[in-house]
Amino acid sequence: MPYAGKMAADTSAFVRREVAVSLRDLPYEKTKPILLGLMKNYDGEDRWYLETLGSNLKGHESEIYPEVIKMFGEGKPASQWNKQMTGFAWRLHPAEAAADLALRANNSSLSAVDRQAALTALALSMIKLWPIPCLRFQKAIFRMYLRLLLTGCPSGKVTTGTNCLTGVRSV
Repeated sequence: MPYAGKMAADTSAFVRREVAVSLRDLPYEKTKPILLGLMKNYDGEDRWYLETLGSNLKGHESEIYPEVIKMFGEGKPASQWNKQMTGFAWRLHPAEAAADLALRANNSSLSAVDRQAALTALALSMIKLWPIPCLRFQKAIFRMYLRLLLTGCPSGKVTTGTNCLTGVRSV
């Protein structure tokens, strides 16, 4: 572990990702400080890096989420999150993020891709809130997802021939 702590600050994302892999089977309580250091170096782009950190945090998502908010949320509303915060909220999808993810999924100022990612993470976080499948909730998420795919709007409220995301009328 002493080498992992030193290597966690390496300039190479590949090296840092390998450090995270090396911590995978160690107790979370011992690896948490190193993982937090690795999380600070996430650029918001590298999906492999995000996935490696996310797999190390499995089972501790709710515990680490407040620290992620402090680190990357910067006190901003969910609609203004940076790439790092968005990535961690998507990958960890803790139950505590449900309200913010719902806000992002319904925010028409975000891209359809960002809203779809928020909707996916919301569905996964809601499963954590309600471990027993709730058919009514599943149907509501499915309808919202379909509206997003078909119209670009989670609400489905769009004037005929206009994409609510871009405001462009189709011919």
